[in-house]
Amino acid sequence: MRTRRWLSTAGITTFGTSLVLVGIAGLFLPILPGVIPIAAGMTILARRFTWADRAVTSIKSRIPDRTR
Repeated sequence: MRTRRWLSTAGITTFGTSLVLVGIAGLFLPILPGVIPIAAGMTILARRFTWADRAVTSIKSRIPDRTR
């Protein structure tokens, strides 16, 4: 059971970090979008790390609410 939880945590961390790195590369390469993979990677990392959760929450608070 501990191994399964560790693999799940490692998978989430690896996938989220990979998306952030692809997004950073996409900021400099013209064929890749940059912001979308960074946002997705940070959202995935926010499930595991509090620093990522604080960053995502901070960015969400700056976006205006357009549901009205």
